[in-house]
Amino acid sequence: MTLGESSASVKTEHEAQKVYLSGNEITTIEQGTFIDLPALEYIYLSGNRIAILQQGTFEDLPALVYIELDSSRITLIQNGAFKNLPALKYLGLNNSKITTIHSGAFENLRVLKSLYLSDQNITTVHSGAFKDLPGLISLYLSSNRITIIQQGTFEDLPALGELDGNRITVIQSGAFKDLPALKNLFIRGNRINVIQQGTFEDLPALQTIALNSNTVTTIQTGAFKDLPALNNIDLSGSNLKFARNDTFAYITNLHSLHLGLFCNCNVPFWSWLRTKSFTNENVYCLDRNHVQLSSLNASDFDNCTYNACQYTDYCSNGGSCSQNSFGDLSCSCVVEWIGATCTESANHCVANVDNFHTNWRKTAESTLATLECTGEYTGNASRYCSSDGKWQEPNYSNCTSNSIEHIKEQTAKLLSGDNITDPVTIILDDLENITRDNNELRSGDLLTSSTVLNDIAKYVTNHTEDLSVDQLEIFGSLCDNLLDERNHHSWEELNNEGLGGVTSLVNAVTEYSNAYNDVIDGESSLVVAKENVVMQVGKASSVEITVPDRIKTSDSWISDSATEIKLKKNICSGLTGYSSTFYRNISRFFPKYIILNGNIKPFNGSYGVNSIIADFTIHGTTCSDYSLIIKFEHLLENYSKPFCGHWDFSAPKTVNGAWSTFGSQVVDATDSYTICEYNHTTNFAILMSPGRPPSSHHFPLSLISAIGCGVSILFLIITILIHFILWRYVKTDRTKTLMNLCVALIMSYVIFLAGITQTENKVVCSAIAIALHYIFLTDFALMLAEGILIVRMVVFVFPASSIIHKLIPACWIIPAGIVGVTAAVTKLKGYGNQQFCWLTLESNLIWAFIGPALLVILINFMFIIITVYKMMTSRGLAAKTLQVKFKIGLKSICVILPLFGLTWVLGAFSINDDLVMFQYLFATFNSLQGFFICLFHCILNEQVRLGYRHFQRRRHAYRMDSKLPTESTNTDNSKTHRLNDNFREKKKQMKEN
Repeated sequence: MTLGESSASVKTEHEAQKVYLSGNEITTIEQGTFIDLPALEYIYLSGNRIAILQQGTFEDLPALVYIELDSSRITLIQNGAFKNLPALKYLGLNNSKITTIHSGAFENLRVLKSLYLSDQNITTVHSGAFKDLPGLISLYLSSNRITIIQQGTFEDLPALGELDGNRITVIQSGAFKDLPALKNLFIRGNRINVIQQGTFEDLPALQTIALNSNTVTTIQTGAFKDLPALNNIDLSGSNLKFARNDTFAYITNLHSLHLGLFCNCNVPFWSWLRTKSFTNENVYCLDRNHVQLSSLNASDFDNCTYNACQYTDYCSNGGSCSQNSFGDLSCSCVVEWIGATCTESANHCVANVDNFHTNWRKTAESTLATLECTGEYTGNASRYCSSDGKWQEPNYSNCTSNSIEHIKEQTAKLLSGDNITDPVTIILDDLENITRDNNELRSGDLLTSSTVLNDIAKYVTNHTEDLSVDQLEIFGSLCDNLLDERNHHSWEELNNEGLGGVTSLVNAVTEYSNAYNDVIDGESSLVVAKENVVMQVGKASSVEITVPDRIKTSDSWISDSATEIKLKKNICSGLTGYSSTFYRNISRFFPKYIILNGNIKPFNGSYGVNSIIADFTIHGTTCSDYSLIIKFEHLLENYSKPFCGHWDFSAPKTVNGAWSTFGSQVVDATDSYTICEYNHTTNFAILMSPGRPPSSHHFPLSLISAIGCGVSILFLIITILIHFILWRYVKTDRTKTLMNLCVALIMSYVIFLAGITQTENKVVCSAIAIALHYIFLTDFALMLAEGILIVRMVVFVFPASSIIHKLIPACWIIPAGIVGVTAAVTKLKGYGNQQFCWLTLESNLIWAFIGPALLVILINFMFIIITVYKMMTSRGLAAKTLQVKFKIGLKSICVILPLFGLTWVLGAFSINDDLVMFQYLFATFNSLQGFFICLFHCILNEQVRLGYRHFQRRRHAYRMDSKLPTESTNTDNSKTHRLNDNFREKKKQMKEN
């Protein structure tokens, strides 16, 4: 549910003072929802599902005193969410899911008295988060996950209520500085180990410090110094091991000290305790039964000495203790531990040298390290050491080379009006040389260079006389240098830092191209084609303008892309000036935000840019009616739900803009491209949702293919083994071809099963696709050879000579030639995609297989007709009945079909996703081709069966010959039987012929 200006829930009277909206399902509060309620004093919104408090959520409400947002699942408070609320005194945000309090989140709430932020997931409170809250009396941050209280976190706050139940381990010196009215500070139930010097500095009104139930082991010198009003300290439930003798001596008004430990010689400050045994101050210790007591006797400390190391295990985890002449203890820790008493795990970022050869020293966890930029660079580089002791990526956005900084100064002089000879060309040429020769530019170089280009674009817009024809080439080369792949990491860094990524450069290119159009004379165009960018500027009078110019860009990367822009002019007069730019690989460097229903939304994995970025602008003429048709080729195939997008530089509430779908519509969309129509010009791209919904037939088809291929491989191996054993009896030209076909089919099945889905590595995937292309063409070549041999045998009963020695080599060589030429012409484009390692349908490369395959199938189909006709008209079948002829013809077709590959005809129909039945038929019959070959050409084949009988008789005769001779009569009978068998076999063959 979205709460907006028109929502019925807030349609109250103009003078309404209270709005009750608690316990609803509200997820969004739009800007200006309550703006028409000037008398509104109380807003109750607890128990909703508001994820983000956007800028302007509560704006311009002069009478508003009370806002309750408890238990509303809030995760983020944007700056300006509470704007112009001069009377607000109470703000309740308990029990939500806020993780970070950003600087400025509660800016200018000058009369706010109570701020409740308890029971959240807050881990970080930025310095200055509570700035400009001079009236704040109570601040509640208990039961969060705060680990570090940084210096300046509570700056200029008069009161701090609670920090109980967090995970605080470190309170930096000066964290509570400038809190003159703070009286009670509760930091109970945390994980604080060390009370540092200066932790409670300049707190003149502080009376109570509750540090109980922490893990305090050390109190550094002067931790409680200059606290004149302090009278109550609670350290019970801690593990205090060391504090100097004068640790509490500076507290002049101390009335109550809860130590929660055994007060004996093991206490480092025992001499101070001895003096307090005879005063009225209450020092609470524990007796042997862990019961709190306050009566101490001076005699308890008679045998104590100043060498505290002898009486305490001050150093933990194997650390060695030492004491100086002033009584201060120190520890020497083993490698795995750090801290004053060796209680902190050595969770730090180790020394590291990054890609720019900056030497980052060993740094403590949760610390931002800053170094001066090295070499010929000015500025500072920073790098954050995370809480788990891992370096994040360094930030070089403030590092700029001296040479680029000098060019920036020259550009500033140009804008200020200084006279420089041929200024634009000189600046562009110098910057192009610098960026070309630099191996890897830092993000600060990219940021400064983009600023220079924007300044140049603004200058030439007003000084077109400073433009020259050769500048476009220099400008294009400069942009190409900046967008080179070696700089992608730096562009990504700028985008992650929220500095606009590449949008500033794109804006400069658009402005410069528009101004450059004035240089073009007459109807012509100029094209600059580089490795990463293609620019075209021109003028045309034709009704339709198409970019890019395919002739002038034939040798560039854009020629391989299907992306194209067409301007259809309906009502335009005179020459139409235009400029266009195509960017090769920068889509991921744009900020990932989109405008949906008027609100800025992050992509959050729901959207992605799935095309190159294309820019098109019209100028120099008045067009009252036109349409812009853009065909975008998809970069990745596993995307769906296309949106026609453009970059809106002026998107509200953004620093650098956002993607928008305004003024556009999808004309057509396929798996490989989307066609969009726009009614305006700017920078365009296709936005799509990652992940294509899988077809419900994908799994069963894949399963059928896998099982069928496995079965075919098994039966093809059986066929080869049987022919190998019986080779002397079955060896013919046809069986030689059959064995080659079986080997080729096994290879194709194995490569298909093992490699068809290996899409992770593009090179490997292309190699697999090439191998499949070759071996499948070889399969068809051998099927054609089978057809040629069968027809030759039927038409020419006694062929003059064998052609097998020419036919078989041709079947293996010709497919290699086809694949080689295809791969060379296409430059491997179309061999493999994001889904399968096979020929892609989109590139039309699939026809390099379908064409030869269909030709073979057509020829073999003709061979079947000839073969069946010859059989039906032979003398042996002339007198047979029609039923007998039908059975013989059907059997012949079943025998021939597995060899001729006619089942692949089903594949032509299965290309269309609507004809699912053919997909199942194709997967079934084609994957079982090996089984049918074994069935009809091995198991049921008469020649193989006859060869098997010969093989059996030969084995039997061999066994008989290996025995000792028996009676001659038995031998003669045996010979007679064999002769009779041979005679009967010959007679049977004559009848069949």
